[in-house]
Amino acid sequence: MGRPEKPLPVDGANPGHLMLAAHLRRWRKQAGLTYTQLAQRCTELHAVDYSASTLRRAASGDAIPRLPVVEAYAEACGASASVARKYWRDARALDHPNPHQGGKTVPKAHLVGNSADLLAGLRHLYYRAGSVPLAEMESRAGFNRLPHSTLHRMLHGATMLTIDQLRAFLEVCEVPGPEEEAWVEAWRRVWQREQRHHLVMSRSARPHREAVPWNALGELTADAAEVVRQRYHRDWAEYEEELRRMSHWGKSAQLVTLLKGFDPDVSAVIVHPAHAVETRPFLGKKRKSGRSRPRRRRAIK
Repeated sequence: MGRPEKPLPVDGANPGHLMLAAHLRRWRKQAGLTYTQLAQRCTELHAVDYSASTLRRAASGDAIPRLPVVEAYAEACGASASVARKYWRDARALDHPNPHQGGKTVPKAHLVGNSADLLAGLRHLYYRAGSVPLAEMESRAGFNRLPHSTLHRMLHGATMLTIDQLRAFLEVCEVPGPEEEAWVEAWRRVWQREQRHHLVMSRSARPHREAVPWNALGELTADAAEVVRQRYHRDWAEYEEELRRMSHWGKSAQLVTLLKGFDPDVSAVIVHPAHAVETRPFLGKKRKSGRSRPRRRRAIK
């Protein structure tokens, strides 16, 4: 039998952390395992070598252990890993509060109306989930689904997640299904609002030519594709109107060259009769064949 464990600290301790440590101790006693046996069981189940001292420190109550250690500890004792994660998240949420909230009320998903509300809500979900280390979140999300650098920039307000990254983020934070769909819908609503705002700003800055919509949140939807298509046809019509005013409108080769600069897929252009313009008549004297143009004599001053 090993030496008895020290009692859990009470004064000034995180209540969530004390709850986690108490449950870890209770699960080990119910399983009837020593810390050496518990370490062997962790190696058998997870193929990860956690020493007995590491597992002892996890249940000591001195510091919050890493999440993989807590999950391996619980499963080796026959307890649920999801329950262990819940206690771990509660402990971390109390130990790592949201520094960006500042007493402000976090809006619900169905009340999110702009990018600031969306960012505040995602930050709240992250810190409510225990502010999992970014490298751990990237590992749990899967290969290249949620880069930790992108997540770091999002939490600091420098960027926004794409729709796929948002879904991976909500999965790692274990957001329930109905709430997850509500946040996805809030993301789409904010993205459409940002698109409309950008189009209005583009029109005011460049009234004669509308810029391609900026994809603020990283997804190309049918609405954005329709806006690009409408702008493409409108600009092409304006381009043709400008070409009609030129004297060489009927020259197909030059027209193809000009249109290729606008659309690389243009391979051949047939000028429609309705668009054709009569060529300008020759106003000079017609020259006879076989004779060169007479040289002009310089006037004698």
